[in-house]
Amino acid sequence: MAKDFQQLHWDAAIEDDLRALVRLAVREDLDRQHDWTTVALPDALGSAAMVARGPGVVAGLRALPVFVDEMQAAIDLDLRATDGDKIAAGALLAQL
Repeated sequence: MAKDFQQLHWDAAIEDDLRALVRLAVREDLDRQHDWTTVALPDALGSAAMVARGPGVVAGLRALPVFVDEMQAAIDLDLRATDGDKIAAGALLAQL
């Protein structure tokens, strides 16, 4: 059976492209202004759990640390899965 995709091997060029995409997305979203929720709540703390909606194979988690780094935010990231892991619905993928 033929694959519907081509597996890419993570390298510096892919990471650089991802960083550029994050910067463009932030620029498009904020239009070079401020996120007013962040400005209004400078000392607020929060947390998030990234949970699988359904069973499957993890893909794309390797990009998450790049997003966090590029945003220059004070976010503690704890990855609980690895790309390629087979997971069940409800599996914890990451804690932020």
